[in-house]
Amino acid sequence: MAITEQEAAKSSHTHLVMVILVVCFALCVSILFVALRFWCRCIIGFSYWDDAAAVMALLCIIGMGSCILTLVPLGLNDPTGTLPEDKTTPFYKCTYIAAFFYKEGLFWAKMTFLLLYYKIVTLSYWRSAYLGAIMVVVLWNICQILIFFLQCAPLEAVWNRDLRMKCVTNRLELAYVCAGINILTDLVVAILPLPVIWKLNLRRSQKIALSTVFGLGCFSIALAIVRIKWVETWSLTTWDIVRPQLWALAEVTSALVCACIPTFKPLLSKINAIIVGRKRNATEFVLEGHRSDVEFNAGSIRHSEGFS
Repeated sequence: MAITEQEAAKSSHTHLVMVILVVCFALCVSILFVALRFWCRCIIGFSYWDDAAAVMALLCIIGMGSCILTLVPLGLNDPTGTLPEDKTTPFYKCTYIAAFFYKEGLFWAKMTFLLLYYKIVTLSYWRSAYLGAIMVVVLWNICQILIFFLQCAPLEAVWNRDLRMKCVTNRLELAYVCAGINILTDLVVAILPLPVIWKLNLRRSQKIALSTVFGLGCFSIALAIVRIKWVETWSLTTWDIVRPQLWALAEVTSALVCACIPTFKPLLSKINAIIVGRKRNATEFVLEGHRSDVEFNAGSIRHSEGFS
């Protein structure tokens, strides 16, 4: 059934609002969690390397979100949902830059996890394992950067379709391979601390809680899998181009959030102290009221006996 111009304009407006809300939400959540991380670090002390990696991931998220918002005046606000001829090149260039920020943001989020693991573990063989994982992630990031900047010659041909170009064949398949390796490294980063946690001298409930906290990175893996579904829908329709970008932003944001949560022990202790304090005050208030009632009743009985 044909879609009227009014329905198309309404759908375009809905997509535009969704893009703005998703980007603003991702930026606010990322800034909030990194700020809470640094507040906790002010209490227990900075570890520098993993905190610096978290800041780098945040900067990449801000850069990616800014690029996506820049797409609005470059054609995303077009009611027809198609790219105007004069804005095709800057639109694709902006999505290319956003993709770079995504790859680097995901890399720095993984480094935030791994550097934290390396800092808190004292056993030499586990530190060696984490150091090996760090080297693998760094080398894979270098490979991705090379693929990213060498996929076309000249590079400008990636976003300028008018240039004569020589690009890597099967670019879609290459994107699937890169996404698969990223998911694999995400999974390795998520499960690396589990053997150490289950060897600690803790109660089973505490081990489960710690495993859950460090295993939250699996949520970003789920988002990465969902994002792959939309890669093949890439077309000249603006929404089909931006939708994978939004899923990518959600993925890297969730990765950073999950990397910050393990440092929130001082915050949780503060919240727990407030809750316990309120319960104690409420209990004391009830006991004080009960004591007053008892004293009042006792006084009434003595008064009655004296009157008799």
